[in-house]
Amino acid sequence: MQLQTRADARDTDRFAINALGIPNSRLMRRAARALAESAMELLSASGGRVCVFCGGGNNGGDGLGAAAQLLRHGFDVRLFLVGGGERMSDAAHSCAARFFDYGGVIEPFSQAAARDALADCGLVIDAIFGVGLSREVSGEYKTAIELITASPARVLSADIPSGIDADTGAILGCAVRADVTLTFTAPKPGHFLSFGCEYSGDVRVRGIGIPSGALVFCEPGVFTVTHEDICLPKRKRHTHKGDYGKLVILAGSRGYSGAPVLAARAASAAGAGLVRRCVPVDIYGIAAAGCRGEIVHPLPCADGSLSPDAAAEALALTSSADALLIGPGMRVTETTRRLVLSALDSP
Repeated sequence: MQLQTRADARDTDRFAINALGIPNSRLMRRAARALAESAMELLSASGGRVCVFCGGGNNGGDGLGAAAQLLRHGFDVRLFLVGGGERMSDAAHSCAARFFDYGGVIEPFSQAAARDALADCGLVIDAIFGVGLSREVSGEYKTAIELITASPARVLSADIPSGIDADTGAILGCAVRADVTLTFTAPKPGHFLSFGCEYSGDVRVRGIGIPSGALVFCEPGVFTVTHEDICLPKRKRHTHKGDYGKLVILAGSRGYSGAPVLAARAASAAGAGLVRRCVPVDIYGIAAAGCRGEIVHPLPCADGSLSPDAAAEALALTSSADALLIGPGMRVTETTRRLVLSALDSP
């Protein structure tokens, strides 16, 4: 699955609006509706008031639109505008107008009022910052995020938890810790990297009318593997492990005996048929004890690492291999350097 960086998300939206003729207001209405539906699903279990914290950008417009939908369905909603609404787009103003039509009141953010509202809140919708944030959070934005974090209510973040860098997953000063993050069109790298993987909670992706083909106009970048992407061929019954790839692993040294064990297990789990672990004889016993069907070869060693005599024997074992892995847990010595160079030169 392709991930959207901060620049990709901006370019995809522009392509949808300018090239495909999809109005920004329509994209925002769809995002708001998806956000409201997720909120109602979460509230069906917890109940209680909804507190919505909106910034002045398009992410805040999504929050305003979701709040309008929740009011229309009879939920008790308090909405706080953090940082003022000077940067609100026309689409966000339209969402605010619908919120007013359903009897909503936009409250300028204040610490006392927000703390009071959060005291008996069932769900917080975090729509302060979207994926465009790249600076450290400060001022009343920081105060709002800290209040949300201290609240016992469940938190639903729009697109990405406010304060998390969408490209790196880093915390930009402080960040909302979401139970659920509803992101639009495609996941972002920040949902999976660094602190973002912890703060994003359950990441759910919803389309808002931008064709999936629009992603091809983004720069080729970051991808993640999902269950749908994995399609391993079924193995025939009348076969043996040598039919499914032969791998040799040259790894390990005294004090680093776990690395070759983990590498071999990972190779077997990934589908390699015949896996040979070649380790210094000093750690052979440990490596063999961790064996789950892989073959373990002891090689000559000196001071816990491969000795110069090990190179020729190791290369002989690799002559019939389809793939060679060198390095996990190996100390960097003159012998290992020669071994790598010799392996690269071998046919």
